[in-house]
Amino acid sequence: MASGLQATKRRINSVNSTKKITNAMKLVATAKLKTWKNKLLGNNEYASSLHSIMNVLLKSISQEDKEKVFGESKSDSTLFIVVTSTLGLCGGYNYNLYKEVIPQIDKNKDKILVIGTKGYNYFKRNGYEVDDSFISSLQDYDYNEVRKINKKIMSLLNLGEIGSIKIAYTHFKNSITFIPTIEEIYPISHIEGEEITQKELEMLIEPSPIVVLENIVPLYIESLINSRLIESSVSEQASRSNAMESATDNAEEIINKLQIEYNKARQQTITQEITEIVGGANAQS
Repeated sequence: MASGLQATKRRINSVNSTKKITNAMKLVATAKLKTWKNKLLGNNEYASSLHSIMNVLLKSISQEDKEKVFGESKSDSTLFIVVTSTLGLCGGYNYNLYKEVIPQIDKNKDKILVIGTKGYNYFKRNGYEVDDSFISSLQDYDYNEVRKINKKIMSLLNLGEIGSIKIAYTHFKNSITFIPTIEEIYPISHIEGEEITQKELEMLIEPSPIVVLENIVPLYIESLINSRLIESSVSEQASRSNAMESATDNAEEIINKLQIEYNKARQQTITQEITEIVGGANAQS
């Protein structure tokens, strides 16, 4: 009986240690979440302004002019930028994204540029060719990394190696809802957003809408990539914070059950010892 009590006590101590670790990881994830949320808020105003400008430009030119800007691609290959995590313990964050993006990728012709070690390992394990040049871009995040990614993409477009670009990321809706999303960022046929007013359509754009559009497209794609990277990181940290909170709560529940089990076993041991003492005393009288 004593050995059983010691085993239960060891299990309580072990689970308690795990609980301390998961709670500490939750606090770290929560702190990182706050940092990434601030970056998201700081980026939103710039991204929104550029979004509006692109919207006006696309509405200001004809379909024929759009075709001149984006042209007819020499390639039917799509570049998929897949944003995953480098660390684990973030619930279904990565798995849910894989479920969305894998059915859309053609192994024989599409290209994959993956950000995050988890995604790189997953695709290599499943036989995909992967560009691993930027897998660490979110570990020491810097806008220069986004510029490098965009430079690589523009090079592939100019060389005719790809005809379209899609980014697979996790949309942050709120602290408990994260939506795996596949977004086509090139070619740009239209932009979802507010309706364009007549005044905006009548704006004088120099030297011309088509020239401005040609020059702003790379900047717009760069901005989109940056926004989606930040949003994915917010989703990742929120997902990890939730996962660690659940793990901490589960550990607490296990500890409570083990404590009840320990108390019952200890009570039985004491009762048995008292019974033996009383029985021995009666035998001697």
